[in-house]
Amino acid sequence: MLHRNLGLGALIAAPLLFSGIGACGGSGSSDDGTGGAATGGTGATSAGGSAGTSAGGAAGMGGGTGNNDPVEPGANPPPDPGSPTASGTTPLTMAISELFIGDTNPATGAVDANAWKSIGFNVDGIISTPNGANHCTPVTGANPANVKTDGDMGIDNSFGAGLIPIINSVAAGAGMTLNDSIRNGEFTLMLHMLNPGPESTQTGIDTELHGGGMLGMAPAFDGSDVWPSQFELLNNGDITDPKVTFPMAYMVDDQWVSGSKGTIRLTIAISGVELVLDIKNAVMAVDIDRSGSPATGTNGTIAGVLVTEELIDSLRRVAGSIDVSLCDGMTFDAIAQQIRVASDLMADGSNAAGATCDGISIGLGFNMQEVQLGAVAPELPPSPDPCATTN
Repeated sequence: MLHRNLGLGALIAAPLLFSGIGACGGSGSSDDGTGGAATGGTGATSAGGSAGTSAGGAAGMGGGTGNNDPVEPGANPPPDPGSPTASGTTPLTMAISELFIGDTNPATGAVDANAWKSIGFNVDGIISTPNGANHCTPVTGANPANVKTDGDMGIDNSFGAGLIPIINSVAAGAGMTLNDSIRNGEFTLMLHMLNPGPESTQTGIDTELHGGGMLGMAPAFDGSDVWPSQFELLNNGDITDPKVTFPMAYMVDDQWVSGSKGTIRLTIAISGVELVLDIKNAVMAVDIDRSGSPATGTNGTIAGVLVTEELIDSLRRVAGSIDVSLCDGMTFDAIAQQIRVASDLMADGSNAAGATCDGISIGLGFNMQEVQLGAVAPELPPSPDPCATTN
């Protein structure tokens, strides 16, 4: 599982810092899994036109009083090409070597408060602006100008725009800390492609998702690393039967795309308790360069939606691990409300007038390097729920 202590416990002691949050095929496994790093299939949406977004707009309550915003694909990977069918016989395993959560520029690695604008996809298919009428209603207390405004080409990434700055305000360099963990061999996420052919464009690439367990050393990322597969992402610990598969993944001009929407689970250990990010209606894509050895992956994206109340419930466990009194009460309620105001679309990834927003869009970037899939890592004990006896 994606595991790292980001020091988010400090959030519980600093609720006043939560302010101004918000911005705006094949089939995968139906098993969401438990305790895993990532679960469910993902996939592509249609490619096509693009458009910028206009920022600004009036702050305050409500919104959605203007004209409809453009319904356009914007930033999204290309569709399944339909042919040729992948027919390779040599598997290819790629592991995340860098992860970008929205606080650094993926191209330069420099700290960039606006990096979120280029990380993600146009999840709702709308180029959202502050006064668009075809947008869900922001929750009470949210600023529509923040919640509705998209990133580049309609990118939806409220998690990066609103929540990551708050995390960094109390735990500076969260993204750097995660990448230190990857470089130390503590975790990764792997795409194991069973049958990629030599073509740059192909369909039906049978791909498995594996969580990389503790490597025991710093990875060389030169193709020689043999990374163990986490028990938790395998059915009954069977490495030939992963919980997460992308049987209809494809490539278009060497861009691998996961194939069908589903759920990707990322779990981050905070104070010994897992903060679970279940990314629903997720799309995953990455550019693969196989011209040399080892193969490399760049411009990777995971995009989808966090169900707001699920995120709050997961954070509640983190709060309770610090002090069981924080499982409920005014302090946690204040934090929960500030998370709610980051909600920028519906939990199913759609966006339309007439309902209150109950999902938080998220976009994560990544790069990859070729590795070898190793043996099954030992099963980890389940993380305790300190709030179980107080609910």
